[in-house]
Order: sequence, then C-alpha cells, then structure tokens
Amino acid sequence: MRRYSDLIRERFSNEEYRLLMHCHERMDQRMISETDIRRAGENGQVIEVQSDARGPRVLVMGKNSDGRDFYMVIALTRPNVTVITVCLFWEHVWEEVDALWRRR
Repeated sequence: MRRYSDLIRERFSNEEYRLLMHCHERMDQRMISETDIRRAGENGQVIEVQSDARGPRVLVMGKNSDGRDFYMVIALTRPNVTVITVCLFWEHVWEEVDALWRRR
C-alpha cells in the first residue's frame, strides 16, 4: 500500500490529478472542496485498494474543512490519477484493524 500512497502523494503535489464530473457533483452534495481533495491526496491515509480488469482503485481518507471524515476513490490512470467520487466516512461501515481501516 505504501507504493500507492507515495504515487498518489506525488501526483497530487504536482497537480497531476483530475476530478470526474460525478466527483464534482458528489463534492457539492457532501460539502467537500477541491482544497479538501488536494489536502487528502497529499496527506491522506490509504484505507483500501480495489483491483479488477479496469485496474487498481485506491480509497484515500481525508477531512473536509469542517473536520468531517471522507474518502475518495482514485483510479491510477496516466498521466494523471482520476478522482472518481467522494463519500462521507461512516464508522459503522468500517472498522480499524492493525491501524488500518477495513470494511466490516
């Protein structure tokens, strides 16, 4: 997971990311700003890696400006990573195991 964290941090620090329209819609609904997204990309915690035929997607947790936890789903596309969507983080859906979050 560390290599995913390093790659995502590097891409966000270099502004090598894009937000899908769906992501913008969810950001508006959930009161998450692009500044929140960037901060999470640069400093957030990888909480899950998903992989299928489309390639890996990484869930990264961050906080919005109000301190509320959220996570974003990032596709490891080239040259820019793609933020597919953002979701509010609900603790009843996740559990902490060995200092990492996992779905229940």
